[in-house]
Amino acid sequence: MKTEKILFITNIEHLQISQDLERGEKVGDRFRLTNNSSVIHGLITPVFRFSAGGLEASYLEKTGAIAYAVEEHQPLADDDAAQAFLLRRLAEVHIFFHMLWLVKDNSVNVDRGYLQHPYATSPRSRVSRISFARANSTALGEVVPTHFSREELREARKAFGFLSPDDIILRPQSATLETSRLERAFYFLQAARGASDLGVKISNYCTCFEALFSTDAQELAHKLAERIACFLEPELANRLELYRAVKKAYGIRSKVVHGVAGSPRLRETLKNTASVCDEVARKVLVRILSDSTHRKQFMTEGGEDRMEEYLLSLVLGPPIK
Repeated sequence: MKTEKILFITNIEHLQISQDLERGEKVGDRFRLTNNSSVIHGLITPVFRFSAGGLEASYLEKTGAIAYAVEEHQPLADDDAAQAFLLRRLAEVHIFFHMLWLVKDNSVNVDRGYLQHPYATSPRSRVSRISFARANSTALGEVVPTHFSREELREARKAFGFLSPDDIILRPQSATLETSRLERAFYFLQAARGASDLGVKISNYCTCFEALFSTDAQELAHKLAERIACFLEPELANRLELYRAVKKAYGIRSKVVHGVAGSPRLRETLKNTASVCDEVARKVLVRILSDSTHRKQFMTEGGEDRMEEYLLSLVLGPPIK
């Protein structure tokens, strides 16, 4: 089948990298990440500059970093096909941002993505553009630059390689489709990271925990706090501390989702609780992704009875080493 070169490119906001990435760090087989101004400038053709506009081309050249891919692909039939392709690539970049979050908290974002097809100086070359509505903030609801070393970027690349982006592509209505616990957890993690209100952020972190560890609605807060504590902490004292922290988060969540007015005392605890939830979610997902047994358990739907047995053994059995 006939193929042609196409260019995917998007700016990356609030990411600071001290080292020169040159041609770019390759993320899976999907795209590269670079902050090299010469490489970025060289990717932008006169056709791109004319079609996208000088301001937008200049913004890409002056941004701190970009994600891009030049690849062979069958000709895209129309604008709808180009938009669908572009949206998927942006979703994959956004999933990589979750892998950056697994390394440390951040508010790295993309704004819009571009596709030049075919990638050539031909008059028939077109440029498609799409905006990406999802946005990330830190655990405290802030949008601030975050520095990553090249080694930390490679940690995120390694995490990206643990699973296919198809496993957590964050489709619309992921929460209601027949998806794995891990995909639903990332769906609500995205909701938490996108919320600027700390009470709402905490509520979505709690739903992320439920997506992973709940099997019924009875004594929900107690069971989840207990299961998370046993999953993460081998020592009793640390388990008790984590159990109480998760229970506190659920207390806040209950007030938020039922529309209870805030209080000075509640506002004082929101920042600390949001930070705790963010760190707990990170530790849980790192443990799942870095262990093939856990990945299989949380990525394969085998019925609530099977999951219930697994979680009972987690609580009643010996501590996880």
